[in-house]
Amino acid sequence: MKILHRDPHLLVVHKPAGWLVYSDTQGDVTPSCKAALEKKLGKKVWPVHRLDKETSGILVFALNSETAADLLRLFERGVPRKEYLALIHGSWEGTKTIRTPLKKNKSKELVTAQTEIMSEGIASKSGQNWSCVVARPKTGRYHQIRRHLAGEGLPIIGDELYCKREHTEREKDLGSDLPLCLCAISIEFPHPRTRKSLRVETQPDREMTAVARKIGLI
Repeated sequence: MKILHRDPHLLVVHKPAGWLVYSDTQGDVTPSCKAALEKKLGKKVWPVHRLDKETSGILVFALNSETAADLLRLFERGVPRKEYLALIHGSWEGTKTIRTPLKKNKSKELVTAQTEIMSEGIASKSGQNWSCVVARPKTGRYHQIRRHLAGEGLPIIGDELYCKREHTEREKDLGSDLPLCLCAISIEFPHPRTRKSLRVETQPDREMTAVARKIGLI
């Protein structure tokens, strides 16, 4: 885990794939960003949004309860502008806004969801097509980017939950232990104290970069 930004009120880190934001199960030995930060800083931190365990990238924590409350309100209103980089199955060019409603968590209730995707490149290798896209979620639904891309027939490489068998067969040539090739690469929001725009960026983990190199996208 790497600290990307820190000031007296908040900090922004790069969460590695495989880490939890925080553990809610006693005795869970999976590394968590919250626990690691509290050990490093010697003080309590407040997570104000979440990333899937398998997803890497930018994660924001507050350093006091007042800032936490302000940031939570910003995230609930969808104010922060977030960008994710994804490596996907298939060919995708151009820009599209996906507005397919999604089931709320594990219930049958459908909720509105919106994700904009933009092409960053296409590659072909061994008769298979792959693409790199930037995804901008306008809402924050459960597994939103993963479900929206899978629904378009463009599942994310390494997504064991939403890839169909035909996709996992294609991935065999990429090696074993593929990471989920999804990284939160940037976030921008008004700082809750200074009111100035704060933008933080990061790069994908080396495991995801290795996959991009293997399929010819870099």
